Amino acid sequence: MMLHFKQPLISCHPLKVAIGLALTTVAAQQVAIADTPVLPMVQSTASHMGSTSGNSATAPYSSPLDSTQTEETITGQAISAMNPTGDFAQSLANLPNMNIVPTGNNGIDGSNIYMRGMDQSLINFTMDGIPINSPIGYGFYSNENLSPQYISAINVKPGPGSAATVGNANFAGTVAIHSVTPSSHFSATPFYGYGSFGTQSYGGVINSGEILGGIIPTKILLGATNTRSNGYFYNTQSHKYTFIFKSISQIGPGRLTLFFFQNNQTWNFYNGATKQETAEYGRRYSGNSADPGSPDYYGDNFKTFLNWQSYVKYAFHIGRLELSDQYYYFSGKGGGTFTQNNRAAPGGFYLATKLFPVHEFGNIFKARYPLGSGSLEAGVWADSDNETAFQYQSNLYNRFTGALVSAPVSQPVVTESVQPYVQGEWSPITTLRLTTGVKLLNLHRTWRDYVSKMERAANFNQWLPSFGVNYALQPNWHLYFNYTRSAEAPSSSQLTASYFNSGLQPEIANSYEAGTYWHQGAWGGRFTAFRTNFENYILSTPVVIGNQVFSTQSNAGAAIYQGLEFSNTYQITPWLSAFANFGILDARMTSKNQPALQAPHHTEAVGLNVKTAHWQGMLAVQQIGSRYYATGATGNSKLDGYVAGSLSVAYDTGELSLWKGYILPNLQISAHVNNLFNNDYALSASPSTSSAGAAYQLAQPINAFAEISTTF
Repeated sequence: MMLHFKQPLISCHPLKVAIGLALTTVAAQQVAIADTPVLPMVQSTASHMGSTSGNSATAPYSSPLDSTQTEETITGQAISAMNPTGDFAQSLANLPNMNIVPTGNNGIDGSNIYMRGMDQSLINFTMDGIPINSPIGYGFYSNENLSPQYISAINVKPGPGSAATVGNANFAGTVAIHSVTPSSHFSATPFYGYGSFGTQSYGGVINSGEILGGIIPTKILLGATNTRSNGYFYNTQSHKYTFIFKSISQIGPGRLTLFFFQNNQTWNFYNGATKQETAEYGRRYSGNSADPGSPDYYGDNFKTFLNWQSYVKYAFHIGRLELSDQYYYFSGKGGGTFTQNNRAAPGGFYLATKLFPVHEFGNIFKARYPLGSGSLEAGVWADSDNETAFQYQSNLYNRFTGALVSAPVSQPVVTESVQPYVQGEWSPITTLRLTTGVKLLNLHRTWRDYVSKMERAANFNQWLPSFGVNYALQPNWHLYFNYTRSAEAPSSSQLTASYFNSGLQPEIANSYEAGTYWHQGAWGGRFTAFRTNFENYILSTPVVIGNQVFSTQSNAGAAIYQGLEFSNTYQITPWLSAFANFGILDARMTSKNQPALQAPHHTEAVGLNVKTAHWQGMLAVQQIGSRYYATGATGNSKLDGYVAGSLSVAYDTGELSLWKGYILPNLQISAHVNNLFNNDYALSASPSTSSAGAAYQLAQPINAFAEISTTF
């Protein structure tokens, strides 16, 4: 039985004010000048007139020369080289100090992303400007978001950014995903692909072209994809269906964007294997069993995601004042089915089901006004999220009789946040650009337990300043510096560990970056030195209450993440370019005198890119240095580094003449190969729950996927 709850009333009055302010801006459209063009909102800290480093026709990465922070854009060239059945995280693998750990079938089932040594709960992910980390714990699930064929570009901004950065978890930086834009011309593209381990994918994309030109000029894109895989590891099947709708309309003085994306996926989780299990059962052992009588039966142990992302955005201007208003809604139901050991039960275990419904809505309002030698930007992000801290419903059934063993548990958490900011830009001389601003973190959490009829609440406030400088030594050689203070309110699980910890405060870090961008002829790139100091990292700490010892959380930790990054692109010929990216990292928990987990001491990536009238390809080789994994509550062990390669080749035939005068506009054929050198290595490791020793999450062997498509 599914439990239904009314959407809780928003108790934060500032959120009501923010939404009211946003509504008034929509009304202000009516007085705007109808024949003025739309001015785009600023998407980065680079100025409107800035050039880019590595901006050649075939370069997979580029950076703005006059940014006051570290920025790198993954272009369409690199995105098209990704395996279309995976997640977008694979496109990040070649960047310095980036560690991508697929959790199963080459990204189909998602990936864990580490940037500058920090995990994805400390990385701010956005989709078309909307933060998509979970507000209650800052978790992120790459497989529930846009797949590569629906992405036009990805802006990666290592470091906390600036006051104008919208989002919560931005210690390590921001990964900004941009969805595809509908085409001005009609097209229909069906596609089909097949690859290793029974992986297949099919679907299509339709562009309406410009319609309703005499009334409301509109462009519409529709896309659907169905992907299945048996998985390399035993009993790790996956089935994923996605659908996308996006329209852009010119209404009055502005542009209206409507967006909807649905992801529906079911998969068996890959649990890894100890060395003993691998020796006994083979490398493909996953921890899942094909025996229906086993508590590890894959039919009883699987995960599900069903979620929707949608938004309405109107960008316009009144005179010189640029305005943007974006309303969004996210609805999801994740969780899964699993077995739970119980000696009293027939067979020794029960079958359990967990569901995690999520309802999140919010608004992002921005205003920017150009001033003589600079500009002033202000905005507010308001968000309300209703989801579960641990489990919305947990029905434990006797596997053999079907009898209900325990009653459902309902513990929803409501998180409400209002984060206003203001940021100014000033160029006192043509070669110098300054940005400075401040943001307010204002967050309120409420816990409700409908079984025990208890309610708790906590409020957090923190002012966060930022300052950036960019100086042009030469037109194509710039220096930059950035300081930003960032904070993250305690997650729901941190606040409620063992008992309600009302004294827990936000984690705070001060981050510094200094570097240079250049674009000297065929050579472009950046060099960056960075350091992030955590002042009050949240750690697990023992506490005595009465005669009992509990493990709870406290602001007792300190940590340092520092290093160097070196990115290069070189245009060898008009159709061939090369890249070489290097990272050095020192990441450690200074209060515990331990290294940070999954933080490679060094990363290297080199590759070649080809783009001609008919051919397109990318060869990349990455090396990930040694890193550490947790062996228990206090211990760490080293995981060896590895080398991996990938290859992508695509060919477009152009127009093809068929029989009886029929003409096929074109035919596109592509092939993607992962783990090109067929190396055997571990991606990550964790303490085993079934036996002594570590469970190693192994990389898949060499595998390939080929796809064919045509565009009408």
